[in-house]
Amino acid sequence: MANRPQSLSKGQHEEVVSIIHQRLLTYFLTLLAIIGGVLGVGLWQIKERLEQKMEAMIAEQFQESRIRQTVIEVAATTSQDLLIKQIQPEVDAFKVEIAKKTAEAEGKLSDIQQSVIKASQSLSELETMSEFMMTVLVARNDDRKAFDKLEEWSKDESHRFRAEAKRAWVSVLDSHSNPLVMAPADMRWKEGIDPSKYSLSELKDNYDNAPDWLKPSLLKYIWGREDFRKVDRLDFMITVMKTDSSLKAVEQAGRYFTSGTEQKIKPLAVGHLFEWWRQHREEFLNKEDKETQPRQ
Repeated sequence: MANRPQSLSKGQHEEVVSIIHQRLLTYFLTLLAIIGGVLGVGLWQIKERLEQKMEAMIAEQFQESRIRQTVIEVAATTSQDLLIKQIQPEVDAFKVEIAKKTAEAEGKLSDIQQSVIKASQSLSELETMSEFMMTVLVARNDDRKAFDKLEEWSKDESHRFRAEAKRAWVSVLDSHSNPLVMAPADMRWKEGIDPSKYSLSELKDNYDNAPDWLKPSLLKYIWGREDFRKVDRLDFMITVMKTDSSLKAVEQAGRYFTSGTEQKIKPLAVGHLFEWWRQHREEFLNKEDKETQPRQ
């Protein structure tokens, strides 16, 4: 079954008529001059008559399905030619422009990324520096954790301020090692309290709840309680050195510990003191046990 001829839109119809009209006029231009000369008729009159005749012929021919199909094919070819000749260059130019803008955008994006990376690196270094300076300041203001952090950084080969952390740690260590430092004041107890009745466990509870400024005096009192075993008092000083957040308290506990063990070492050299006590505690315990045994 033959394909049904396609119908033309109004725009296609006008375009095809115009094309055929122009081509037919081209063929009749020479004929117009000859006829005008022979018959003595004006060219304008001949042109009008021919145009009217052509339009009637075109309208009549469009009633034929074969002619209509041919015209459709011509219109399609013409449309494709128009696309290639007129629209395609614009499309190509647009593609080139888009590619150019894309390349520029990628270049700018790369620059932005590099700037962001540099800014992040600078910010990270600034934060590291800020943290380091704040830690030094806090360590010099009696903060035990900051003091330990400086020691940790001084041993970290990858840390940006390793050397500076080492110097700051030693500086704080030395500042708490003055042999001429004044001994803490005697502990003042509230009226009606007899501290001599407190057990070591009860004194530990008092110490844990005491403000930092009072701790050195309380340590002095506990160390002076010779009715407690020396090994127990040394154990308590080690506990303070390990856990207390106040460097002044740690320093005072270190002084009593080094004095009780007859060591000439800086009181904040807690790592060395911990290890020494782990190795020698049993000796002190055995010695005290022998001294407390009744004579035969």
